[in-house]
Amino acid sequence: MDRRDFLKTVAITGAALSIQHSEAMEILTQTINNTNGGNPDLVAVMGGEPEAMFRRAISELGGMKQFVKPGQKVVVKPNIGWDKVPELAGNTNPQLIAEIVKQCFAAGAKEVTVFDHTCDDWQKCYKNSGIEAAAKAAGAKVMPAHLESYYKPVNLPNGQKMKKAKIHEAILNCDVWINVPILKNHGGANLTISMKNHMGIVWDRGFFHQNDLQQCIADICTLQKKAVLNVVDAYRIMKTNGPRGRSASDVVLAKGLFISPDIVAVDTAAAKFFNQVREMPLDTVGHLAKGEALKIGTMNIDKLNVKRIKNISTFICADFFLFSRFCRNITEQFSPAGTFTVCSSHPFTKYRYLIISHCVNALVWTCLLFYNLPYGYFAGCHCTHFKINREKEKKI
Repeated sequence: MDRRDFLKTVAITGAALSIQHSEAMEILTQTINNTNGGNPDLVAVMGGEPEAMFRRAISELGGMKQFVKPGQKVVVKPNIGWDKVPELAGNTNPQLIAEIVKQCFAAGAKEVTVFDHTCDDWQKCYKNSGIEAAAKAAGAKVMPAHLESYYKPVNLPNGQKMKKAKIHEAILNCDVWINVPILKNHGGANLTISMKNHMGIVWDRGFFHQNDLQQCIADICTLQKKAVLNVVDAYRIMKTNGPRGRSASDVVLAKGLFISPDIVAVDTAAAKFFNQVREMPLDTVGHLAKGEALKIGTMNIDKLNVKRIKNISTFICADFFLFSRFCRNITEQFSPAGTFTVCSSHPFTKYRYLIISHCVNALVWTCLLFYNLPYGYFAGCHCTHFKINREKEKKI
C-alpha cells in the first residue's frame, strides 16, 4: 500500500466512525458568516483546548506581534471574581491566561501583569481559580486590586450615566492591555463578557448597579485606553445562576473562543453562541446596543470579516511513549465511548507511530505502520476529506 492509498483508507475509515454528539458538540453548529479575503475582524474557534484555540485564533489575526510590541508593559485582565475552581466556570480558564502571557513575552513584552478586582476574597480567588499559579508559571506578575489606593480617577467625557471612574493603576500605567473574560450568565446584566469585564478595572462597582447597569457597562468602555484585544473564553460556559454559579450543573463544556479588537462585535458573537446553550435574546443584553450607540464597536457582525474555525485537530507524536502519555491526557476529550484508550498494554504499543484526527462527525485513530515519519503532524479531517498538512509539521 502506497502513501496515497493509505491516506485514502484513513479518510474512508474516518467517515465511517461517527461519534455521539455531546451537548458541547451540538452548540458548535451556530451560524456565523465567514467572509474570505483580508485579515479577519473577528475569529471564532471551536472544538479545541484553550491554548490550541488561542494559538490558532491569534495566528489568524497576524500573531501577537500585531498587538504587543517589543519592550512594552502589558496587562492581561481576566475574570477572577470568584473563589471557584476552573471546572465551575466562574472565572477565566487559567490555561488560556498562561498561553496569552507566553504569547505576549514571545512578542517581546518587557513585563506582563495579571489582575482583577475580585468579588470574593482576592487571595482565595487568585489561588483557587488557578490563574495565579498559571500566570506566574508563564512569567507574569500578579497584582492585587482590593484596596482603593490602587485606583486613580479618570474622566469619561463620552459616558451617558458615568462621567468619571477610578481605574486600576495597572491599566493606566501599562502600554497595552488585553481583555480576557469568560462567557457566562449574569443575574443583573444577563450576560457578562468583554464589556462587563471592565467592571473589574474600576473601584466603585456599586455605582453601576445604582445608575442603570447596562448603560454604565457601555459607558466604562468609552475609556480612552481601550483593550487592544478582547479574548472571550467560552471553553466552559456558566449557563445559569451566574455570575457565581451554584454547582457543576450550571456549566456546559462548549470548547469555544472568540477574539477581536472590536469589543461590541466579539461580545455579540459570543452572545449568539450562548444562545445555543440557553435562550438569551440580544436585546436583553442591553449594553451591547448601548455600546454600539456610543460608537465603541458594532453589533452587525454580518458585515465583518469573520473567520470561523471548527475542529482543532490534534498533533501526532513520533515517539510512542511520549504519545501514549499525551493520549492519556486527551482521551476523555477526543475518544468516544467504545474507541480504544491508549495504555502500555494496548496492542498498538508495538508500533511507534499513531495518528489522531478529530472532527465533529468523525474520530480517526490509525496506526502508521508503513512510514518512518520523523515528525509529528497536524491532521485535519472535515468529514469528506482527510489530509496531512505538511505546512504545519511540528517536531515533538
